Amino acid sequence: MAHDHSHDDDTYHLEQLCTIVVCAAIGMVTIRLAQRNLLFFLADWLHVWIYAGGIALVVLAAIRALPLVFSALARRKESAALPAAKAHSHGHDHVHEHVHEHGHDHAHGECDHNHDYADCGHDHGNGDAHAHSHGQDDADCGHDHGWAPWRYVVLLLPVVLYFLDMPSQGFSVSTDNTQLGEGGTHASRKGGDVISGFLELERAANTEQSRTDYAGRTAQVVGQAAPSSDRSRFTLVRYRMACCAADATPLKMIVEVSSDDEAGKTFNARAFQAKWVEIEGVIQFRKLLKDEGYITILQVKPSDIKPVEMPNNPFVY
Repeated sequence: MAHDHSHDDDTYHLEQLCTIVVCAAIGMVTIRLAQRNLLFFLADWLHVWIYAGGIALVVLAAIRALPLVFSALARRKESAALPAAKAHSHGHDHVHEHVHEHGHDHAHGECDHNHDYADCGHDHGNGDAHAHSHGQDDADCGHDHGWAPWRYVVLLLPVVLYFLDMPSQGFSVSTDNTQLGEGGTHASRKGGDVISGFLELERAANTEQSRTDYAGRTAQVVGQAAPSSDRSRFTLVRYRMACCAADATPLKMIVEVSSDDEAGKTFNARAFQAKWVEIEGVIQFRKLLKDEGYITILQVKPSDIKPVEMPNNPFVY
């Protein structure tokens, strides 16, 4: 009897279908990561290649799905035609009971040709039931019949992480969770010299008089962005060095993007994760949530944020 491979075909098609779905999901997640600027943990020049790779993966999954669909349709037609073919086959039970007419009687233990029964050239030790032995176990047909779903669990890990909002700011050391409370200044833009000293701006929040003097003035500073849980703002950080890098302490101010226009509403601070930027904005001050102190706020539009190279000396004094 021929070995029945229908179960193997079902397993093969199931494995192929799962592989296609997983690859397409990974490709779509890769595309979304690139579109949402969440590839901050990779070099900038890699972003376009990863985006293109995601598109290619989705396209290849679609191309591979077409022959699989056609194969499934063909198998369905073949399965529908199989009962009719069986009914027309032999009209009797397919047991293979072959009656061997040798022209002599085997019941006496010898052949009519005057030689031993064992030397008749026929192996009668298996009951002459014509068992069709394959010489190997039915399960050992040279390929694996088992389905291992754990493979797809591993492959789906990046997809699951994406829907858990990862990667996020928690994957970077350059994050800040400064919480703002109620109270502070809301001064309109006013004239005066542009403030460019990072240390000067950070200290301006210390006293009520300095907050009054600086509120509403324009500042232009360079620092490293550390996005927070709020997509509309991030912390601008520089380090103050007294004598060496080991004793450097962080200086911080908040960059807050206005949501007055469409660009502000769709702004995503994570796009600037750990990047050096130049900011030009209006100085305000906001009270800290768990502190009696204040922190400097720069109110900006998205167009006021410009990526720059890291300064030759990133420290301030």
